[in-house]
Amino acid sequence: MSGMPSIGQQAGVEQDGGGGADGGDEAIGGCLAADQIDYRGAAAQVFHTRAARKEERVEGRGRRHLGEGRICVHSNAGAARDVNRISECGDGDLHARPAQQVDWGDRFDLFKTFRQDCENRGHGFHFNPMSDLTHRFFAGKRLLVAGCGYVGGAVARTAVERGMKVIALTRNPHKAKALSADGIFAVVADLADEGWHARVPGTVDYVVNAVSSGGGGVEGYRQSYVEGMRSLLRWAAGSEVKTMVYTSSTSVYPQDGGVEVDESAEVGGVGDERTALLVEAESLLRKSSPATRAYVLRLAGIYGPGRHHVLDQVRVGGALPGVGTHRLNLIHRDDAAGAIWAALGAPKGVPGGTYNVADDGPVAKETLAAWLAKQLGLPTPKFDPALPSRRRRSVPDRVIVNARLKRDLGWQPRYPDYRAGYADILGAL
Repeated sequence: MSGMPSIGQQAGVEQDGGGGADGGDEAIGGCLAADQIDYRGAAAQVFHTRAARKEERVEGRGRRHLGEGRICVHSNAGAARDVNRISECGDGDLHARPAQQVDWGDRFDLFKTFRQDCENRGHGFHFNPMSDLTHRFFAGKRLLVAGCGYVGGAVARTAVERGMKVIALTRNPHKAKALSADGIFAVVADLADEGWHARVPGTVDYVVNAVSSGGGGVEGYRQSYVEGMRSLLRWAAGSEVKTMVYTSSTSVYPQDGGVEVDESAEVGGVGDERTALLVEAESLLRKSSPATRAYVLRLAGIYGPGRHHVLDQVRVGGALPGVGTHRLNLIHRDDAAGAIWAALGAPKGVPGGTYNVADDGPVAKETLAAWLAKQLGLPTPKFDPALPSRRRRSVPDRVIVNARLKRDLGWQPRYPDYRAGYADILGAL
């Protein structure tokens, strides 16, 4: 290829055959080389075949090997015919000779078309861990993570595993010590304080701003999110940052009443200073980012290992605060990190933007609590709106739509709903 796409790593994508609960008829498989859109532990793929490739036919299974990297696709015969058609093309173009080249965006569209065709046939996608090509793409690149907490820390540690040189900003000296032990260059500083600017060594390719408020009420929000963003942007103006990612929150949406909420929805709330500050930080990045691309990721309610508030409440017993019929929009920590990786490794044709990051299964709080109680062998809890909650305000009832993130960046959640996400958590208890 004349130039490497935005990422050049690969993973396995398996497509269920049949369509019944047991997988149906025996699958017919095919393997394709791929450039992939990266996210934590998994990858959505964009197909292209290589000029130098070999075929191996396996009697009765129709299995093909096309070059070094491949996606293994197991499907019914109809879907397999699509795979075979793709195997006849050169470097991603359905009608090109092997020596011909096609634009990265064409390959991205090809995968989306193929994936949609598979979904229309009723097949599901299962994403397997990525191969060494992920490491080869990111290896040696430099990443700055501001706010190495629950999500940022996961991204930083994964970056080390992928061979990146990672710099972490944290306010916590004890956390800095732990990060250093993991091979991360830790700087103890407040993001809003410009004293850290001179302590970041060398140039940086990617920046992730995953800072939290750190307490302190409205002023804590202002210091962490707005002043922190200003400081980060001033520093980035003197660097050669390719991509900046900011983890905002779906709490910027005021909508209630069970409506669907996508990125075009109104943000902000009357008299809610904290929300206004989150929106201001987003706006600063969009308007003033010196990076080639800037992404705002609005994360839904984060849960995962060591962070499972509803589960903890159910285990304690008794009534739960709030309205049980209100829906929760959730995102597993690993899928939130995956969305960050999807932005960092996005195709060149995606210039940045704002994306909702939520799983595929908004769930009523009473449904989640009842399911958790059943798994634990405990009585189903009731909800009492009069009980005090640790939240500063009640969570609105709405459905956060994640379609843009899937469409533009190829992201797919490893944990598409609460059952998948809590299975591992419950298994570790």
